[in-house]
Amino acid sequence: MVTSSNFGNVFNILIASIWLPYGPITSIQTIFQNLLYGISQIAIPWDRVDSEYLAIPRGWNTWDLLKFTLVFGPAGGVIGVCTFSLNSFYYNFRWAANTHSVRVAQTHWFLQSIPTQAFVVHFLRTAKLLFFSSRVGKGLIFSTFGIMVLGLVIPYMPFMASFLKLERPETTFLGFIAGEVVLYGLIEQLVKMGHVKLFEAWLQVKHLHHALKRILELALKKKKSMKGFYNDWEFLPKSRLANAARISPMQLFATAYLRS
Repeated sequence: MVTSSNFGNVFNILIASIWLPYGPITSIQTIFQNLLYGISQIAIPWDRVDSEYLAIPRGWNTWDLLKFTLVFGPAGGVIGVCTFSLNSFYYNFRWAANTHSVRVAQTHWFLQSIPTQAFVVHFLRTAKLLFFSSRVGKGLIFSTFGIMVLGLVIPYMPFMASFLKLERPETTFLGFIAGEVVLYGLIEQLVKMGHVKLFEAWLQVKHLHHALKRILELALKKKKSMKGFYNDWEFLPKSRLANAARISPMQLFATAYLRS
């Protein structure tokens, strides 16, 4: 998720460098933004995972991660383009000579990026429909929404605003942020559904389960004398069973796994 988010930000910066006469965000703002986003992810290890996802072994693959990044990165970049459009055409922030306008425009993108990046975690944590088919862990709810609120109030904190070179945003932009968060969630849900339909998988190496099962099947073929053992092995103590059949713990696991 971090990789796709960073790719989306780079995608936005490339567009801004062609379109805007000023930088859309400063280096210190980017670093602090990534810090807040990282903090919001701390609770992920304590999140609830869908039972279906835990039913079989999963594995990561570099190409699978690359697909995920290339698909969801530009999708998130659409919201950045929306913010640039609002700054240019609605608020008329088009000239680099106006320092105040540039800072407000940078503040707008800073404010838009934090809630959208933090909120999208709830959509990407599961292949199911958010809130209806998959329950989110309380810790992840508190961490993500806490960072969203903190990010929104930072421009109103004098010390932090001065340190990050932020200005108070336009009041109407706060309403646009709410609309962008909803739009971002809708885009990510549609892209996620398309990703699952196209690749027939969600954050996994699809063939891992079948490959592992095939390896175990080949290993167990060498134990033809265990034919009757498969049906009643679970009713005997493992130590006694292992000694009687002269099999290894790995073969015990393989038998249980193939019968599951």
